[in-house]
Amino acid sequence: PHDTLGKHGASKILVKPAKIGSGLVAGGAARIVFTAAGINDVVAKSYGSTNPKNLVRAVFNALVSMRSR
Repeated sequence: PHDTLGKHGASKILVKPAKIGSGLVAGGAARIVFTAAGINDVVAKSYGSTNPKNLVRAVFNALVSMRSR
């Protein structure tokens, strides 16, 4: 995994992988999405608008843009 930036409207979220066991460090709507997806070790920081609907879409865009090689 790698750092990725998800955008939707004026909302942006930076998603970084974290060390195993460090837990979920994200706020608001992003935390709910990561919990529902079963992602446990991640650090996320939101920038711009904190509208929950746009943040959820930004998180989805960030997760979709991650690709394994």
